[in-house]
Amino acid sequence: FKSCEGQSQPVLGLDGWYSLEEYFDVGGSGYPEKDVGGFRAFHLLRRLWACFDSGRGGCEYGEEETEVLANAVAKGEMLRFAATMWSCGGSCGGNGDAAFDLTAAEKVSYFTHFYDVLISRKGNDELLSVEDAVSISEKLEDQIDLFISAFWTGGWQLWNGNNWTPHLCVAAIEWAIVFWHEHNTKATEVLRIANDIMWLHRNYYTDDGVYVEGVAMYTYMSMEGMMAMA
Repeated sequence: FKSCEGQSQPVLGLDGWYSLEEYFDVGGSGYPEKDVGGFRAFHLLRRLWACFDSGRGGCEYGEEETEVLANAVAKGEMLRFAATMWSCGGSCGGNGDAAFDLTAAEKVSYFTHFYDVLISRKGNDELLSVEDAVSISEKLEDQIDLFISAFWTGGWQLWNGNNWTPHLCVAAIEWAIVFWHEHNTKATEVLRIANDIMWLHRNYYTDDGVYVEGVAMYTYMSMEGMMAMA
């Protein structure tokens, strides 16, 4: 975005950035194919709103442009939400049963961030209608119930202790933070579960710090999860 441009780069409107252009493409899906585009949009909106609220001026984009982007993101991400499949996929046996697996965790994390950013703009109910907010909240809570169930029933997705464990716990913790006031009892239970189950992950590091699943992707998933929780 503007803060990242070199001096010789042309100044682009918000609809000109590749991360955001799919929100404005009337002939496309209405949202970026990859989640990273959405996360960038969420971050930019929160940063711009904070700049406007500070009153210090010098914001990267104007309030009118930002409002256009916010409405495009809200509309596009609700299309993504409607198109999202929440049943368990190949990573838990391919049987289609509901389970809190890697893909579920990633979706919970994504839509938790989306929900948090959109409802944070108080006084603008048009961004995320009450109906849409309830739909997202209820679906996310359904997934968190699967996370809790996996803990109490010994579900292997959570109890194997390997790189899956921190990856699943991060998404659950993010939900607990965002919905702390709305679902305090359940959010507290989620935090206690994450604290307890993460002890299993200690055995995947040797005394000299080597990660036993290897030094590539699995190490990344482990370290990313633990750093996010920290």
